Amino acid sequence: MFQITDIPRLLPEILLLVLAILVLGSDIFERWAATPEAQLERTRAAASLTAVGLGLVFAIALLQSGYVYRLPDDAAVNFLTNIVRNLQSGGPGGEPVVGSFATDHLTMVARLLLIGAALLVSLLCLDFRPNGNPGEFYALILSSTLGMCLMAGATELIMVFLAIELTSIPLYILAGYFRNDARSAEAGMKYFLFGAMSSAILLYGMSLAYGFAANVAAGNSTANDLTQLDRIAELAQQAIASDQGTTLLTLAMVLIVAGAGYKLAVVPFHAWSPDVYQARRRRLRPLSQPPPRRRDFCCSSACSSRRFQRSPVLRRSAQNWVVGRVCWRCLHC
Repeated sequence: MFQITDIPRLLPEILLLVLAILVLGSDIFERWAATPEAQLERTRAAASLTAVGLGLVFAIALLQSGYVYRLPDDAAVNFLTNIVRNLQSGGPGGEPVVGSFATDHLTMVARLLLIGAALLVSLLCLDFRPNGNPGEFYALILSSTLGMCLMAGATELIMVFLAIELTSIPLYILAGYFRNDARSAEAGMKYFLFGAMSSAILLYGMSLAYGFAANVAAGNSTANDLTQLDRIAELAQQAIASDQGTTLLTLAMVLIVAGAGYKLAVVPFHAWSPDVYQARRRRLRPLSQPPPRRRDFCCSSACSSRRFQRSPVLRRSAQNWVVGRVCWRCLHC
């Protein structure tokens, strides 16, 4: 059950959501005109607000992680120390929030990397004039960053899928954002079609994994534990130990790997990625390389380091997957 004390653990994600709404809404109050000066003023206002907001969120996430400064237990009690203590209470550790979102060291490092990348993009785009309304352009960047942060901490299937879609849908729009550019329009359409297909494959594989978990658990479940990754790993180990059939789980893993392979542009599912990468503007590439490599590494590392701890078989397979992905990325770079 969600408690009020869980809010500090989700504070960076909440602030990203608030910032996206604020950037999108503040564009209404800017100077609306067709002149280049007015367009540049609106763009700089949206970019500046995004950059300042991301800088504050990055500072809060860094302070919350405790990597730079950890408040001593015997620190004097005053207004500032109370704020810092409340922030760091949401630092690494504790059970996943509602069984869906973990705030461990991997989540903290991923937040810093992803928010830092978004901050870099917003700084590079200070003098960049996107088509149409600049507020929606930066709101899409913030929405995609929010999805990546949620993905890094996801511990159950529904959260994983929602985070992937929250990341992908803004990137579809950003890939085809410049409608007058034929390459951008082609990239956006190609990215959307392959992304929709991979989402369907991934979701079907997740549904089969849920069916397998429900069959093995035989009604011995509560709340959302059958969609939690560590619970599925535990049930898989139990099925293997009791010689129960794992055909359904094998099929589910094949579909999940295929769906994730399209999202991550893994060979042989990578044919779409060069066109999408080539059509993207240079200033967007630090955030949205196809696929986002930070999301790739964090999601793969999450599966191997904390999600499948209870199943040596699945943990070993996930670790092999991470090693292969890292080697491929090194060669690809």
